[in-house]
Amino acid sequence: MDNSIVRWVHRKQADDDVYYDRVSRQVFRERSSAKIGDDEQVYSLATFDARAPLKVYFDLSYYCNLKCRHCITNSSTQADRASQLPTKRILGIIDELANIGVLEIMVGGGEPLCYPDLYSILKHMRMAGLNVQVSTNGTLITPSVANSLADIGLNEVRVSFDGGQQVHDSIRGLGTYQRALGAVAILSRTTVTVVPRLTLCSNSKLGLEQLFKDLASMGIKTIKVSDVKDAGRASLFENQELLNHSKRAATVMELRDIGKRYGIMVKFPVYFPITLEEVDGREMRSSKRKNCGAGIVTAYISPSGNVQPCSSMPRLIFGNLSTISFMDAWTSSEAATYRHLALSCGCCQLCACQSAYISSNPDTT
Repeated sequence: MDNSIVRWVHRKQADDDVYYDRVSRQVFRERSSAKIGDDEQVYSLATFDARAPLKVYFDLSYYCNLKCRHCITNSSTQADRASQLPTKRILGIIDELANIGVLEIMVGGGEPLCYPDLYSILKHMRMAGLNVQVSTNGTLITPSVANSLADIGLNEVRVSFDGGQQVHDSIRGLGTYQRALGAVAILSRTTVTVVPRLTLCSNSKLGLEQLFKDLASMGIKTIKVSDVKDAGRASLFENQELLNHSKRAATVMELRDIGKRYGIMVKFPVYFPITLEEVDGREMRSSKRKNCGAGIVTAYISPSGNVQPCSSMPRLIFGNLSTISFMDAWTSSEAATYRHLALSCGCCQLCACQSAYISSNPDTT
């Protein structure tokens, strides 16, 4: 059976039976709810591991053509590229992730379009049967680039925004808002699904009406929301005001109302006061789990090969892939200790636990 063309994937995840629809990216917890026809093929492998995450966020490089004030990975043109995993090792990691049952990979950075071997790596991911998304600042998107991404068969390209033009340009650089809008327009003319990603900061609401209007004019139907994390450059004193954003119900209602005016569905992180239907990444979530899932059903791999719960937890390292396999890192004692704490703390946003985790694991680096 060619795993790259079969629509349905079946694997275990903890105590759940997971049926994944590669077309809709929806996860179902039993076959009957998935409504899989008797004549439909379902792909599965004996190597699928119930302990494996469902989704992996993989930053190939922290090199970036911009130097955004809120970047949690400190990405820039001065990023250290000497410690990056070589392409051959990356391809081997991709094969392992596919073999253990990972369903999706989100490729980010840094700016992934700066990475020399990006297209060959994305093609390898798709040939391995993985659904693939790419996150970009949009400034390097041209018609040629957009067509190449579409030809690979990406499931989604996320283009980053921080609010209206004034706010966005103050964080990312003069002219970046219009270039990001241009990227959305170019990508929208291909077969790629384009999803703008709005990172909320203290002044994000300035110009939001115009942002939604601009995106709606390009046919955008969904916007995914995130927020600035207290890590990387956002943690610097001169950028601390960016953290003064609100996760209150009023923020949700304001964004939801603007979205309704322009026919755009707004998706929020699970730690916002929202309904399950409004959760970003609901297709990866079980209704039994109330937290963000970092280090439990999702994993992060840094450019140097560190396996972490999330990019916003750079000091919580389960292992490094330059010397061990992904599953060895994912099932390490450091990972087990983290999950015990994360599942017992009651936090929705698990990066809030990292200080307590580090104090209980003094050897964590």
